[in-house]
Amino acid sequence: MANERNELQHMTWKEIDQVFQNDPVIIIPLGSMEVQGPHAPTGDYLVAEEAAAEACKRSGAYCLPVVPFGNSEYFRSFSGTVSVRPDTLYNWVMDMCTSLIEHGITKILFLNGHAGNDSILENVARDIRREKNLVLCRLNIWRTATPQLKKELYGDKAGSIGHGGGIVDAVDRYLFPHDVKEELVGPSDIVKKWENFEATGIGKVNICGIEGYVYTNFEDLSVQGCLGDPYVSTSETGRILFERMVECCCNFVEKMKLSDMHAVK
Repeated sequence: MANERNELQHMTWKEIDQVFQNDPVIIIPLGSMEVQGPHAPTGDYLVAEEAAAEACKRSGAYCLPVVPFGNSEYFRSFSGTVSVRPDTLYNWVMDMCTSLIEHGITKILFLNGHAGNDSILENVARDIRREKNLVLCRLNIWRTATPQLKKELYGDKAGSIGHGGGIVDAVDRYLFPHDVKEELVGPSDIVKKWENFEATGIGKVNICGIEGYVYTNFEDLSVQGCLGDPYVSTSETGRILFERMVECCCNFVEKMKLSDMHAVK
């Protein structure tokens, strides 16, 4: 009776009840709605949603609807960014997990598409381990693009990859080509220095050759919201990156299926 798409929102409660008898892996996709440069859609949660659906189709896992908003505090000056507080996201995801666990689910995978969510999801997982004796899992879809893969795909242009230009908009070009509007890109306005600091990323600076933190916002580094080269990616690059994240997710699911996800007391 399993739904062909393996997405719980398209199934009846009777179908779900039967599926849950086998304690399947349940994927919770998460992302954000935030600036991705002047040319790419703000809804980058859409990538996590697509990756989760495709991974479920291939692996036999099931997924919940995507959590579309994340903690995007440093992007909030850009129109369209919707940032939720850490405790809001924590409570939202905790309630989702609790609902699943109440019906016997022990295998939950967060498929996360936004770095700002990572620490919050870890807090959820740690609390569930302590309170429910279950070990949850998390995979950041963008971390599946290893330095080696980036080098293979971008060659000597790998160093020009950054927020608003590179990995995310590459997958957007593959999945949502009509939403990418290169004509909106202006001249590069990337700032490499903030006050007396060498800026290396959002809130990151170089101190004695190591990473330090100065809590700047995105607009301090680029008014148009682009820290990478918006022309460096292609639809084919995006296809390869998307396949990689789905492959990694499926591998994760298979290992979870073979594991008892209860913590050892």
